[in-house]
Amino acid sequence: MKLTFLATRFPVLSETFVYEPLQWLHDAGVDVSVVASQLGSSKVEIPEQATVHILASESGIPTVANSLSRSPLQSGATLWRYLSESNMRPLRRKTVWHAMLPAITGADALVAHFGPTGSRWLAPAALAEKPLLVYFHGYDVGRVLAGRAGAYDGLFRSGAGLLTNSDFQRDRLIAAGAPPSRLSVLPLGVSPLCAPAAPVTYQGPPLVVTIGRLVPKKAIDDSIRAFGMGSRRAGAPWEYHIVGDGPLRGSLSQLVSDEGWKGNVRLRGFLARRDTIELLQNASVFVLASRSAEDGDTEGTPVSILEAASLGLPVVATRHAGIPETLPPEAAREGFLVEERDIEGLSRALARLMASSDLRREWGEACRRHVERRHSASAFTDGLIDAVLNLAAVPSLQPT
Repeated sequence: MKLTFLATRFPVLSETFVYEPLQWLHDAGVDVSVVASQLGSSKVEIPEQATVHILASESGIPTVANSLSRSPLQSGATLWRYLSESNMRPLRRKTVWHAMLPAITGADALVAHFGPTGSRWLAPAALAEKPLLVYFHGYDVGRVLAGRAGAYDGLFRSGAGLLTNSDFQRDRLIAAGAPPSRLSVLPLGVSPLCAPAAPVTYQGPPLVVTIGRLVPKKAIDDSIRAFGMGSRRAGAPWEYHIVGDGPLRGSLSQLVSDEGWKGNVRLRGFLARRDTIELLQNASVFVLASRSAEDGDTEGTPVSILEAASLGLPVVATRHAGIPETLPPEAAREGFLVEERDIEGLSRALARLMASSDLRREWGEACRRHVERRHSASAFTDGLIDAVLNLAAVPSLQPT
């Protein structure tokens, strides 16, 4: 099977759920390639077997660069602005669609990551008669639909296959008009790199860790405050390391300084993949205090929770989007799953875990078993292949 993934920008450092499965699929015998409008981070290692095509613009006319077969990672200007111009003449739009076709002609099926990308590729997929599967993840359900309720009407009418990563997201998509018969849930998988291991190098105080972009929906300000309250309650010299970067870094750094926690809370920025996993292997607790942002942006299924739990870390989190599905059913009853913005509840959970190595071990093992059952790389790979074979369909550009 030749499977082509469609992305707006590739690779994006934080989107491990986009680039890591390429290796899993290759190992399962799938010929994988990626088509994106923009080249992303050079810090991400992509499997050599995965061909990457970056769409380019020449002389203002969108084309697929002739040199892609020789230099697939050549960067170029995006095609998306041409596709999204509401006043684009129909003839020009058709020209753009045809310019996108050479990059997908060899594929048996197409998988678009995120709803807007799927919508933009509807016409080329229809023209090329390629089965299309669109995988919704998070912002594309929360923020996009909050801004425009009918954003995916054409996609939902097209007959293309639809995937998402949680029951929570499935319910929201159905409420927005997605046909239930064309929509399935495929839980994200966890990298085989995230296997339980003994701590390797860290020699400092016990660690609480968060991994995530520094954006409003991650609510890092809530988890910083909860850590401070929890560590005071426990009376223990813990540290809190936050891996990730983003527009809120300055305000979060100021919060740490204002609260007097500079000696205990570290904003680490983005780390290399293996360094991130090594930090998790040395951590004692993982926390993620996600909440709905003012613009409607929400999580889907945070991969960081899955990876931490897979390594046997006890997880404390909020009842937000698909997060409850990533934790054992008893999480709320045990006090490790609290409501959004409940800083007091988060701090109590952290204090309990800080005070008891036995509780950390017990809850960490419960989290690990839950993720192992539901989120293995092999289950994800098998599920995606099954969805391509049984759910993907050539889209129609006419209402059905």
